[in-house]
Amino acid sequence: MDDNRLGKIGLLARAQYERQRMYTSCGFYFDEFHRIEPQNSIAYAANATWLTTKATGRRVDPEILELFKLVRSNKTGLRGDTVFSQTWLRAKAEA
Repeated sequence: MDDNRLGKIGLLARAQYERQRMYTSCGFYFDEFHRIEPQNSIAYAANATWLTTKATGRRVDPEILELFKLVRSNKTGLRGDTVFSQTWLRAKAEA
């Protein structure tokens, strides 16, 4: 179903699904951010944030980006805010 038929409740339900995905245990098990599991958790958070913003009109991504700037891979230098931003933009473009 498209978002118009689902309405705000449908968007929030989809956001809740993404929030549950971001808490997958394997995302927090590894201590190195260059692995795909922690990156997936942040991508799920970005999807949940985008859907919530779309449903409510309230943007919280700037606050979240500040927190994810603290997440950095020691091996590659990849930062959490980069993964979050890329996923956010992709989700927004697909809307």
